[in-house]
Amino acid sequence: MDELWQRYRAFWIPVLIGIGVFLLGLIAVHVITDDPATENKRVVGEGKKVRKLVQPSKAQSRNVPENANVLREPVKDWALRLDQAGGRDPLEYAVETSLQSSILRGLGPDALRQGIADSDREVLDRFDGDGVAAGRALARYEATRQDRLTLLRSGDPNVGFSRLLSDVWNELKVRANRADVDIRPTAEVLGFGSVTSVTRAALPQRLLNLAMITELLDIGIRSGIRSIEDIRIEARPDVDVQERFIRQWPFTLALRGDMAALRPVVARLTDPQRPVPLTHLVLAQPARGSPLDGIVQLTARAASTVVAPDASLNLNSEDEAQ
Repeated sequence: MDELWQRYRAFWIPVLIGIGVFLLGLIAVHVITDDPATENKRVVGEGKKVRKLVQPSKAQSRNVPENANVLREPVKDWALRLDQAGGRDPLEYAVETSLQSSILRGLGPDALRQGIADSDREVLDRFDGDGVAAGRALARYEATRQDRLTLLRSGDPNVGFSRLLSDVWNELKVRANRADVDIRPTAEVLGFGSVTSVTRAALPQRLLNLAMITELLDIGIRSGIRSIEDIRIEARPDVDVQERFIRQWPFTLALRGDMAALRPVVARLTDPQRPVPLTHLVLAQPARGSPLDGIVQLTARAASTVVAPDASLNLNSEDEAQ
């Protein structure tokens, strides 16, 4: 036997090596790849799905661009309604809305200027009938508006936002005190106390949240709410940061008062012409209180939004399809 091995060793060694490599390859194929029978069933199933698909006719294919043009205008219309700034520059909108809601008590500068000139009682009643105070508020608004816009556009975003927040908070705090509206500790600084800094990228979120919160509080203070119970700013948006079509930045607001005082706030949140995205809206009796008091608490989780109707949804991309 040893003699045979010595004589034919040069032949058997390559043969045995080849058999070993073949067995290793066979084992690797079975480990790495799926079972052939299972894979065959999958392929047959996918084939059946493909055969069931209906190919659009040429006429249908030609109608796709036309249908897209028909739908484009309604999409833009709804986008302008849902977009908090209504298609305006978000920075300019947020600054003006925040200052008008706090300093001008919900009035636009032109409306206040005309009301002062005409001694309009309905306008001046927002300033306790004091036309001089209304005029000073208008002058303060115009000076502050320009200064804050300039700082936010060209200066440090953190400094610009902090100064605007300070302006709005000081105005609302004084108004709430004069109207006997309590401000709970969780609502101090309009909920922005936990926001340590504001980057340029986060500026639209913070500004639009501030504008919406200020607008709602102005309505509540003027309508006679009893207290501002809680304001919480969400740390992160609900949607994927890569989403371009719509961006949402939620916040939570809790107010307490009778139904007459809370009704205008609810009306603003549910206005069909200026819809506010809501994920939570509850009117309930406070935990500590009597039904005889007629006091209820409104808790709303709403969101500021920016909508770009022309942005692609990437529906045809392979990643989105998966």
